[in-house]
Amino acid sequence: MYTNPLGVDTPPESATRDVNEGANTCLLVTLCLQDAVNEGRASWRLNRRGQAELHLNSGDAYLLLADGICRLK
Repeated sequence: MYTNPLGVDTPPESATRDVNEGANTCLLVTLCLQDAVNEGRASWRLNRRGQAELHLNSGDAYLLLADGICRLK
């Protein structure tokens, strides 16, 4: 019997669902980063442009952007 490995029988994802999943993922990541701050392992800073940066006690720093996170150092 032939089975479809691509899962064509499953309904396509809606654009609205994808947007909501992205927003939920962003919220979950932000909450996890805030947990590190709450535990004293990191701190938030604003750079000259007013963008949020997360600075870890290890020396690593990350810039939080609308579409992702960029490692600064």
